[in-house]
Amino acid sequence: MVLLHTIRWAKVGRVKFVSLISKDVVCYGNECFAMFFHLTTQDEQVLVANLPSGNGDGINEVRGHKSHYVFAYSENCDNARVFIKNYPEFETIQIFHGKFIIYL
Repeated sequence: MVLLHTIRWAKVGRVKFVSLISKDVVCYGNECFAMFFHLTTQDEQVLVANLPSGNGDGINEVRGHKSHYVFAYSENCDNARVFIKNYPEFETIQIFHGKFIIYL
C-alpha cells in the first residue's frame, strides 16, 4: 500500500534509517514506514511496506541516487528482496530476489 498524500498521524518514533533520495529529498523511517520529505516544496509522502505480497515485509535499508529520483530499499526479513522504485510516484522499476530478477 502506498500513501501519496500528506499524513500527519504517521509518527516514526525511533528513526532507523536516513538517506538522501536526491539533492532535495530526504527519506527517513523505521520498520515498515519510509517518510519522504521534499526540502524545496515541503511535501511529505509515506511509503508503507507491511505486506509481503505488496511493497515488502518491512524496510531494512534505503538508498537513493544523488541526481535521479530513484531509490532502493531492502525488506526487513530473511531472504529479503530489494525493490527499486522512482520518486514521487513509487512505481516499481525492478525487484531483486535471491538468484532471480523479477522483471516488470
